[in-house]
Amino acid sequence: MNPFTAAAPKQSPSLSARVYQNETQSPWPLSLHRQSIPVVKSTLAPKPARQAKRHVVAGGRQHKSIQTEPLFLQHLFATNVRLVRRARNISQEELAHLASLDRTYISSVERRLRNLSIQNIQRLAVALQVDPRELLDPALSDDPRFHS
Repeated sequence: MNPFTAAAPKQSPSLSARVYQNETQSPWPLSLHRQSIPVVKSTLAPKPARQAKRHVVAGGRQHKSIQTEPLFLQHLFATNVRLVRRARNISQEELAHLASLDRTYISSVERRLRNLSIQNIQRLAVALQVDPRELLDPALSDDPRFHS
């Protein structure tokens, strides 16, 4: 058999020559087959934002509590980490290195975007040289040790 005269392989019929039983057999996305659906705007009024209840403590100050604010501890921890870090003149990058965490993680903790694990709370407390309980203390902002 001569290699130059070998039979050419059989070609499949072209896409335009095929006949499809339904649109799911088509090689084109279904979005090209369907007509667009009109967008209907809601006529309902949006619900008003829910206000957190605040408790008034001695001295007339308003104080958020765990019962009234669902992310109270997360916000308190973030505020206290930033307070202690600034009082010790440590950058976020240095704190991340001391705690074996990423710099962006420290930033997101301080911006209240992270739900921390107990292990990371301990790492941050050790790096900041404070007791982990102090990072969850609402009175930490009044502590003279942490005023810069």
